[in-house]
Amino acid sequence: SLQRLGAKVRFKGVTRHTLAADQADIKFHVRYFEIEPGGYTTLERHNHVHVVIGKRGEGTVIAGDEIYTLKEGDLIIIKGGAPHQLLNPKNSPFGFYCIVDADRDRPRPVTRKELEELGKSNPEVLRIAKFA
Repeated sequence: SLQRLGAKVRFKGVTRHTLAADQADIKFHVRYFEIEPGGYTTLERHNHVHVVIGKRGEGTVIAGDEIYTLKEGDLIIIKGGAPHQLLNPKNSPFGFYCIVDADRDRPRPVTRKELEELGKSNPEVLRIAKFA
């Protein structure tokens, strides 16, 4: 269970729309997310890769122990297995496309111990990550 992992699924102010999934023979899903000001996605990891493309506003991406700013037209690839979270520290909506494999594993919330390990490499991750 999630409690046993030491973490809860936690997100705030996130809307998700699936734009392409299970049509024809595509082997990927295209989703559009929008995060309201002050909102964030769950701090999680899984084995599949994400391709994230900024569409609206500006947000912050934690990918492993790295922190990036994502703006309209920017692209970031989040490697499989990398803990990740997208946040909106700005005063306007942050929107992005997220492309993932159609056949993928389920997300697993990052544990406090895993978060602390990321913080050893980059203390800034501990400062900005939203964790249950």
